[in-house]
This record gives sequence, structure tokens and C-alpha cells, in this order.
Amino acid sequence: MNLEVKQGEIFGFLGPNGAGKSTTLRMLLSLIKPSSGNIQVFGKSLLQNREAALSNIGCIIEKPDFYLYMTAAQNLKMLAQLNDVKNSEQRIKEVIDLVGLQGRQNDKVQTYSHGMKQRLGLAQALLHNPQLVILDEPTTGLDPQGIIELRYLLLRLKNEFGKTVVLSSHILSEVELIADSMVIMNKGKAVAQGSVKQLLSTENLIVKIETEEAQQVRSILNQTPFANVIEKTEPQSISLKLSRSQIPELNALLVEQNIQVFGISYQRPLEEYFLKITQAGNVHV
Repeated sequence: MNLEVKQGEIFGFLGPNGAGKSTTLRMLLSLIKPSSGNIQVFGKSLLQNREAALSNIGCIIEKPDFYLYMTAAQNLKMLAQLNDVKNSEQRIKEVIDLVGLQGRQNDKVQTYSHGMKQRLGLAQALLHNPQLVILDEPTTGLDPQGIIELRYLLLRLKNEFGKTVVLSSHILSEVELIADSMVIMNKGKAVAQGSVKQLLSTENLIVKIETEEAQQVRSILNQTPFANVIEKTEPQSISLKLSRSQIPELNALLVEQNIQVFGISYQRPLEEYFLKITQAGNVHV
């Protein structure tokens, strides 16, 4: 797999469970030694310049761990000493404020909820002010509000602080909202890679019309230019390949023909493909 992440972007690292996302990230962090190939971080070989490469990376792999009997501030102070963080008191205050734990920094971590521990994990990853932040499934276990807050925080890291973020997830919609580029992995291989805008284009959507008059709809569409883009006809639905801008035109035609439409939904080809590799147990690529 060839992978390139540009500086200052949020990079989505997607794939079904077992695709190899965490293994790849562990290799990027020198936690696992690759059997072959080369990894460069900031233009430096990870194998030859491990300390220099890793000194500018912050990460959360799986779940962050802390000394539960210590407070959040005490945990961060200990980590600041281990990493020789300059102006540590000020820096601890900055990251506590950034992740939204102000007022709770002197509480023991054992009193923290899962979401608060995730926030503290991010504070820990940012403590030494790294340029690259690697997050492995950071939304796992978060409630909807927590997911939204994390999303805004990652955007702040990029837009306000110029950080590069690699975000591992198996949820396409989550990455779509904030990522600039992404890769989809399956069985250790990159099966799709590029900018989010290109991969999730609205030009080639699979549009599904729910109706009890599917055969009649097909007969009507056969007399129009839409005949060339019909994908599939089922007893209570018909699917076409359209751009998003064509959906209102199609809907107006069906209304004009007094067709009862119960719903119109669309799916991008990449979404369809991602769901296929996520749901299938044995996919060959």
C-alpha cells in the first residue's frame, strides 16, 4: 500500500473492522515493525530516525490509559516531565481548555466518563504540541453530542493550529464531514484513495424511487432521456444513475404523470462500495 498524507489536512483512514487500519497506524508509530517497505514522516525515515520522526507526533491508539487514582492535571504533569515539555504548567492549561475539561482538571480520572477520558486522551496527545495527530477510532463509545464536539475540535486543530490529522474510522459519513482526503482499506490493501470531494462526488449518484407503480414508471421513463440511466427495477422501486441536480427534474416528471412517490433517496457509488466491503465477510480485491 502506498499512502501519502499532505501537511495541514485531515486525512480519513477508512475500512471495515479487520481491514488493517490499526496495524498500519501501529507501523506508522513504530509500535510494529513492517516486514518490508519504507515509512517516512516529515521526510525522515522512521526506521533510521525514529526519535526525530516520532517527537512531532501525537496519537491515540484504541483507547487512552491513565492512572485513575491521579487527577487529569497530575497525569498530564507527569507526561509533560517525561516528554520534557517546556512551560508545562501553561501548556497543560492550554490543552485542558482546548479539549473542554476546564473545571474538571483537578478531579481524579476514575470519576471521568468515557467521553471525558477521550478528551483527556486528546489533551495528552497534544501536550507536546505535535504537528501530526493520529487518532484511531476516537469516536468509539461517544454519545452524539460528544461526536459533534470532537468533530469541531479536529477542525479547530486544522484551521486554527495548522495540525495534520489522520483519523481512522469505519464510518464513512463521519469522515466525509471533516476530511480533505481519504483512503479506504480492505484486507491490507488501499482500494480507493483521493480527495473526499472527488471520491464522494454528487455527479454519479444511485437514485432510488420508492413507488408501487415501478413498472409504469419504467414505461414512462423509457420515453425520455432517463431511459439510458435506469439501473434496476424492483416490484416497489426503480433505481437510476443521476447527478444530484437531475433529481428535481425527475421528481417533477413523475408528479406530472400522477405517479405516487413514497420516497426518493440516493447513494454515492463509493458509499455503496464501502457498505459492500463492510458488510461482506469475504471480499476479494
